[in-house]
Amino acid sequence: MSVRIKDGMSLKLTLDIDLVCQNFFAEAALIGIASALQAHHFCWTINRYFDFTFSRDMDNEICIPSVSTGSMVYPVYKYDLPFANRSHTIYKLKDENEPLLPEIKQLDYLWLVSSISNDIEAAEIVSHLKKISGIQLAQILEPDKLHSLANLVL
Repeated sequence: MSVRIKDGMSLKLTLDIDLVCQNFFAEAALIGIASALQAHHFCWTINRYFDFTFSRDMDNEICIPSVSTGSMVYPVYKYDLPFANRSHTIYKLKDENEPLLPEIKQLDYLWLVSSISNDIEAAEIVSHLKKISGIQLAQILEPDKLHSLANLVL
């Protein structure tokens, strides 16, 4: 956030979205996933396969205003490892077929791995995801190639 003083009296604060994104994704890897599974079934499958406990994070779900429907809601699921300094977040990328990230509209979910060894962990996750029935595609994405990343910042 930058601060500017205007006319010697008023204070104007400006949020630097690029800096916020840079900090948010600093120790993160992104996995793009294509799957026709409903979000709750997708997370249940992930929890069973990986022995994780993803749960819906209602406080951080993403709501974007829409002219046609009022607002688009994109559920967010979180799994934190409290003493390991690792967290996992799954974003559902479509609501009524409206993509949260238009540049990857062919994907259904985005898995954000946040840890010190995020690249290694993400590669292991991708190799396991490819073996799960109901998942058609899993691949590591490069954050700098995604233009709408600010939509993901929680």
